[in-house]
Amino acid sequence: NKLSRDHIDDNCDDHDGVDFSMFCNIMSVKYGTRDPQSEMRQAFEHFSNVSGKNNSNNPSCITFQDLRRVADELKQADNGIKNERKQYHLSDEKLRAMIDEFDRDQDGCINFDEFRYIMTQGQT
Repeated sequence: NKLSRDHIDDNCDDHDGVDFSMFCNIMSVKYGTRDPQSEMRQAFEHFSNVSGKNNSNNPSCITFQDLRRVADELKQADNGIKNERKQYHLSDEKLRAMIDEFDRDQDGCINFDEFRYIMTQGQT
């Protein structure tokens, strides 16, 4: 959801800008409408939309091929950035190790419950 221009106009003084209280009010409106479960589902679907094992309308799991595709996309994006960062490449071995580490039901891929566990690890 985008912050409405009317909300900003109603809470900002053209001469004084935005004070901390106004900023907190504006941000609470913006972030109060977020749906973390929906965002997590969208991220999962981005990862799991390729392999033949999945139906793109109802992705069931993240496969090695899905991880390879995302890693390759990230590598291509990194190649487009002109800076001095070292290129980061994930080998097939590392990608398989990622799946092995979190594949609790040992079916060879990461389902949504396993993905949710990965994404929320360390949160209380």
